[in-house]
Amino acid sequence: MRTPEREKKSALTPSGSVPYDGSVTSACLSETAKLFKALSDETRLRVLHVLIVAGMPVCVCEITDALELPQYQVSKALSHLKTAGFVEATRKGTWVYHAIDTNAGVNRDVVKIIETRFASDAECHDARRIRERLKLRQGDTCVVGFAERKTGS
Repeated sequence: MRTPEREKKSALTPSGSVPYDGSVTSACLSETAKLFKALSDETRLRVLHVLIVAGMPVCVCEITDALELPQYQVSKALSHLKTAGFVEATRKGTWVYHAIDTNAGVNRDVVKIIETRFASDAECHDARRIRERLKLRQGDTCVVGFAERKTGS
């Protein structure tokens, strides 16, 4: 007797995966490829990790100081992440703050994956530096700008 469960199992390939039947739209495939492309760069992953660790909107200078990267490199990474829908930006006075856009369900899933993958590195250099950098804020506002790396301020 065929049961729905047996029919499901018989539809699987020998490796246990469901064979592709062409039912996914090209728009869905294109959107998914865009998301994975945005995640395929180490700098962008580091930026996402810093935003997750910060747990609040962060300005570019804070990210730059935490990652010890040039501002143009961080800005380029943020631009890619914004285009892919992972990051949102809001202006507050002269500062632009960046945060994970949690309105998209896929972003919550990506955050969970990054948190899980970086869990053993909870006290990694980037995480320590963003926590220290955020202590320099006055209230919820970045007032320092780019910190001088040579003097450690």
